[in-house]
Amino acid sequence: MKNHLFFLSALILTACQDSSYNKIRNYLDTIEIVDTHEHIQVPGDSAAFHLFDKVSYFPSDMASAGLPSYKADNKNGFDPEKVWEHFGKNYNYSRATSYHEQFMNTLRILYDFDKPFLEKEDIKPLYDRMLANNYRNYDQWFAEVYKKGRFKTMILDQYWDHFNTDIDTSYFKLVCNINTLVMLVSEAAAEKKVTNEQELFRLLKNREVSAANLDEYLSIVNSVLDIFKKKGAVCIKNTLAYSRTLYFEDISYEDASSIYNKQGELDWAERKKLEDFIFHHIIQQAIKLDLPVQIHTGYLAGNNSRLDNGQPMKLLNLFLRYPKVRFSIFHGGYPWTGDFVAIGKNFTNIHLDLVWLPQISKTEAVSTLHEMLDAVPYNKIMWGGDVSWIGDSIGSLELAKEVVATVLSERVDKGWMTEELAIEIAGRIFRDNARDFFRF
Repeated sequence: MKNHLFFLSALILTACQDSSYNKIRNYLDTIEIVDTHEHIQVPGDSAAFHLFDKVSYFPSDMASAGLPSYKADNKNGFDPEKVWEHFGKNYNYSRATSYHEQFMNTLRILYDFDKPFLEKEDIKPLYDRMLANNYRNYDQWFAEVYKKGRFKTMILDQYWDHFNTDIDTSYFKLVCNINTLVMLVSEAAAEKKVTNEQELFRLLKNREVSAANLDEYLSIVNSVLDIFKKKGAVCIKNTLAYSRTLYFEDISYEDASSIYNKQGELDWAERKKLEDFIFHHIIQQAIKLDLPVQIHTGYLAGNNSRLDNGQPMKLLNLFLRYPKVRFSIFHGGYPWTGDFVAIGKNFTNIHLDLVWLPQISKTEAVSTLHEMLDAVPYNKIMWGGDVSWIGDSIGSLELAKEVVATVLSERVDKGWMTEELAIEIAGRIFRDNARDFFRF
């Protein structure tokens, strides 16, 4: 009887090890990752560190649960009792979310934390280790995490410093985030010069930048794009859904120039028209510079946002007008995932990036990837991590690998594709499609 049970256990173990999920998942652990989108930052001042503030996104779930704002002051030492008293209840309410799963992935892989969630007694030991890694020994920690994730490169969107071109190219590729260029046009029109963007002045090597007319402002835009291209930028990035609608009307030069030449402050409609014109101009320059364009669509990080700003269908006029531009739209367009997939299926120049979707909702990511594979050629699907702290890049990658391996293995097990095809698709999502899209 014991021999029979031993044989049965060995048979089950072998079957599990040889499952299509494990084969795909294990393969993903062997390849170098081309990560299409990150916001990795140096942690900053350790005095404000309280464990949860260096976790990408999960604090938003605790806020959604009812968490009041919190500002740490560790001048007299870290107080885990105080931290847990403030966070504990709403942390517990948020333990089932995908944001939390990303956090637990990070702790499990990087800190050998083997519990399914945190308890009060876990706070201080983790705080001490995270403090040492992120504030006392950051450069070595960064290199270790990057290597552990087998990242080949990360495409870096510096939303906090749009005009910085000085990045470590051994780890990152440069992005030109154009939000400030678009939004700044209204101020430039009112003042007929740019007065407050110190980082722009540094980039252009001027203390003040004249913008007496629309042509002068367009010259500023062109100069910035040219500098980024020469510095090695691999794409242009639009995250304007955080501040306005993604519908960019096609405004004529004559109308835009007339608005720009107006004296005094512009109203909302006039500002929008100028912004729309500038973004169209940037896209036209992207064609000349052979730079693809990434656009944030769908959900907005944080809480209490104008979620309708990011509906993917608001971009249709751009896709129709600029068939030569390589567009990548982000985040599954969540919650408009069906629209996101339909756009990728219909337009020859649109690529689809799963970036961040597994963290927003793992089950929606599984469902959406199934739909994408039903409808869209798989050379158009990519992935990025979209986190702010290097440790979280591991948790994000782990969640995405689980989603991709789950979808592909389900399709293999149902006979919808071969194992060989599933392996090829897995490699294309995490590496090869991005190489082709960005033309590394």
